[in-house]
Amino acid sequence: MKKNKIKINIISGDSEEYLRYILQKIDFDNYKIANLNKLDNNEIKKIIMDDYNVFSRATPDQKKIIIEELKTNNKVAMIGDGINDLLALKTADCSISMPNGHDITKKISNFVLLNSNFKNLIFLIEESKTVIKNIQSMYSLFFTKMMSMILLSFFYIFISLFFGNFFPLNINNLFPWEIITSGIGTVLISFDKFVENKKIDINNFIFNILKYSILSAFLQILIFFSSFLIHLFMPNILTFKGFISLSVLMISFSSIFIMYFLCYQPLNKTRFFILFFLTFLMSFFFIVDYFIFKKNNFSIIDIFYNEINLKSFLILFVIVLFLFFIYSLFVKYLKKKESFNRNKK
Repeated sequence: MKKNKIKINIISGDSEEYLRYILQKIDFDNYKIANLNKLDNNEIKKIIMDDYNVFSRATPDQKKIIIEELKTNNKVAMIGDGINDLLALKTADCSISMPNGHDITKKISNFVLLNSNFKNLIFLIEESKTVIKNIQSMYSLFFTKMMSMILLSFFYIFISLFFGNFFPLNINNLFPWEIITSGIGTVLISFDKFVENKKIDINNFIFNILKYSILSAFLQILIFFSSFLIHLFMPNILTFKGFISLSVLMISFSSIFIMYFLCYQPLNKTRFFILFFLTFLMSFFFIVDYFIFKKNNFSIIDIFYNEINLKSFLILFVIVLFLFFIYSLFVKYLKKKESFNRNKK
């Protein structure tokens, strides 16, 4: 619980002396114990604000009051086994009942442990964090692609006013991104079980998804815009068809880079292998398209390989590396700020 930044409170009807004995046995450090005998509701709320985390001689109503007060700034899970815990269990965001508890407590609880081993809660916590993390990663990738296309549409409406060109990308151009990153990549994310020992901020769940997705979408648009500028100022180096082709190539591979920052940090051996595998698949996709389909005057991706030359590729590659560097700094800053806010809470 400590590793996962979960605050623990002990609420009991037993005496203070008995609780101190138990706390020594379980090595529960840095506790402040309060005897609730003869305290009114306002006094109970005050001692909770004073960071008391162990409560003795608590009545069922007092247990409920403590849970209600804790819920004002936190998500609260309550573990209990008797009728005395019934009100508190019903009040908590998540109620967990012991297998040897009273039947009524087991009926109203969200979870009932199959045995009296508290280590089962470790699996419950890890599994819930894994699900939340993976959903956040999947939605981040989906919204990145969606917002990239929305921003690109607005960007090209502006360009068309001055240059009169049609919207440059079509469905075929997005096949590598769709199949490799959004398709296979998303499926592989669902199998990722690695979770850091840190608190997940559920209250800002949607906001966190959107802010990373918008940032990643801007990276894709800047790559596209950089390729367009090369074509605009050096048309002899990069033709219009070459600009489309080079943009598709860079945007497709940058989606794996984005996937690393949004889904696979910190990196481990399994995640490294997945990113390597996706990069190999992306490369294989373009190689097959060039050597098999393009040789027969047909391209699955619908790009013009002969319009891409080494000079234009190297220029855009250097620009993209710089954009990657700036993007990584922004992501690190946002995650550092997230971590600071979690610890502050």
